[in-house]
Amino acid sequence: MNTLLITFHVIVCIVIIFIVLLQVGRGAEAGAMFGGTGQAQSLRGQSTFIGKFTTVMAVAFMITSFLLTYDTSNKAKSSVIEVITEEEIQQPAPQADAKAEEADNPAATDGKTDE
Repeated sequence: MNTLLITFHVIVCIVIIFIVLLQVGRGAEAGAMFGGTGQAQSLRGQSTFIGKFTTVMAVAFMITSFLLTYDTSNKAKSSVIEVITEEEIQQPAPQADAKAEEADNPAATDGKTDE
């Protein structure tokens, strides 16, 4: 399910990119109205279809984004930090034992005796 949703999401993203690149800018319509090429009437009919198709693809993009987020949030129930069990908490660390022995018997670590 997740692979299918990701594939559909990527396809929608690519289609949105091409739709936006195919759209005619607002400045081109204004130039046509003032005697440019005379294509203002034909562009107006096309722009409504392209505008509606862009809206549909934008809604599909948002829905797939929300579904992917929801799916991912349900899967991420585990933590990055490992859970420490009660036994690990009660056991002293090996390094702490070595430091405690050094503190109890400093002469054994130096090799010198205090006289």
